[in-house]
Amino acid sequence: GAKVYSGTYPPTTASRIWMISYYLDPVTDPGHTRLIRRTNFNPGVAVGETIENLQLTYNYVNGSVVLASQPAVPVGYSENQIRSVNIYLGARSDYAMNTGRGAATYIRNSLQTQVCLRSMSYVNQFN
Repeated sequence: GAKVYSGTYPPTTASRIWMISYYLDPVTDPGHTRLIRRTNFNPGVAVGETIENLQLTYNYVNGSVVLASQPAVPVGYSENQIRSVNIYLGARSDYAMNTGRGAATYIRNSLQTQVCLRSMSYVNQFN
């Protein structure tokens, strides 16, 4: 026999998922590397200009042992053990400013933050 469905279903929630990517574009304006933000399949939008330095390091956890600020996967660890990402971004002004004290200099600024990754400690409990 065929199954008969009552037509009633439990409450359900749907969420839209956005894919957001960031990357450096050194091609559009070779003298001024740009930080680009791209959402889903839309064209990228510049969110930072004249980027001089972008560094990503990772904090790994193995039980109670924490390896902080690792630029690559340490020996004996895997990407599954990343618990947070450290981000450093350095930028400068497009043009050098004349300070009146000799050579012109650029104005520089930097940002440093840490992003904690939720739900990154997956353990398969159903073998």
